[in-house]
Amino acid sequence: MEKKALHNFLVIDVSENRAGAYCGKLLAGYGAEVIKVEPSCGTSPLREGGPFCHDRKDPETSIPFLWLNTGKKSITLDFENHDGMGVLKQLIRKADVLLVDLGPGKERELGLTYDVLQEINPRLVVCSLSSFGSKGPYLDYVAEEIQIQALSGMMSMTGETDREPLAAGPSICHYTAGLHAYTGVLMALYQRNEDGVGQQVEISMLESSLENIEIALTTYLHTGKVSKRGPHPGVPWRSFECRDGYCVVIAMPARNWSKSADIFDDPFLFQEEYKHILGRIADRLTYEEALQAQVIKFEKEELFRAGQEKGLAFGMVVNLAEAAELQQHRDRNFFTSIDHPASGNLPYCGTPFKMSQSPWIASRAPLMGEHNNTVYEEKLELSRAEIVDLQQRGIV
Repeated sequence: MEKKALHNFLVIDVSENRAGAYCGKLLAGYGAEVIKVEPSCGTSPLREGGPFCHDRKDPETSIPFLWLNTGKKSITLDFENHDGMGVLKQLIRKADVLLVDLGPGKERELGLTYDVLQEINPRLVVCSLSSFGSKGPYLDYVAEEIQIQALSGMMSMTGETDREPLAAGPSICHYTAGLHAYTGVLMALYQRNEDGVGQQVEISMLESSLENIEIALTTYLHTGKVSKRGPHPGVPWRSFECRDGYCVVIAMPARNWSKSADIFDDPFLFQEEYKHILGRIADRLTYEEALQAQVIKFEKEELFRAGQEKGLAFGMVVNLAEAAELQQHRDRNFFTSIDHPASGNLPYCGTPFKMSQSPWIASRAPLMGEHNNTVYEEKLELSRAEIVDLQQRGIV
């Protein structure tokens, strides 16, 4: 088998939430051996969350779990049990990376802090993910996605000007944190190759989420100005209704806006007082009303392509079915089919980035405990009798 970029790394994933799971997915996709540790009694939180394939509620058909755990192995282990923790620590001795998101308090209680783990394996990279990090007044607080979006400032900028703030979308903060965790783990492994010593990568979801409002944050830090919800300051710079949906019309780059006169059959839009953006901003409502009267004549893809041909940043709003069929995605083979014994053959999104010499590995998510025998026998060299004993005691 062709060696992948991360083929020689062993990752133990004891995360319960999407951020840690996403980090592990990226590591597995580029070749790392990622072992997902799941509870021997009950199911991991991600398996309990829907939606479910074929509307059949089953731990093996949770769509979030299936997508976030592609390429991983699964073992069951009650590491809150003393003997179970002993088994987990045996795995940690052999690992390169540990992904953990149980929260600072729970990790201290279980003895999964970096100081303890460093004694077990000095080369270990420990990636700790939590809502607020390991220091500060919110240390032991927990938060759902919506609280992180609110506290990070994202919701202050999302929604209509005269309406309540809105969440920007599902799990954005988790995925941002997961991507930051992935980057941090790779940097820590690179450093370890230089000095042979592991380290802790700490991810605060709140701090990671500030990345999502970087322009507003930088503006405030440098000028003290608080950005607010509302229309973009540029005109035009928003979505307009077309015959079959919505097209995003943006007058940028500004030097090319006059070229769109060939698209819109209304000289009013390009008269002298509107040639500069300040004129359009001063008369925003009138200008956008006149532009809407032109946009409604087009189908969204027709207008999108016309704008792009003029060197303008036009876009179009597509639904999920249209996104799946988009020619851009087809030509880049972004979607791939993966067969799974419980869910069947389904399309999956591909990787957010591609590497020329290490293609993305698109393999299915594991069944719960599917690799118990393989991991316990081959990695830990436990005998069959020892594994059976652990099973009978509910530890694995």
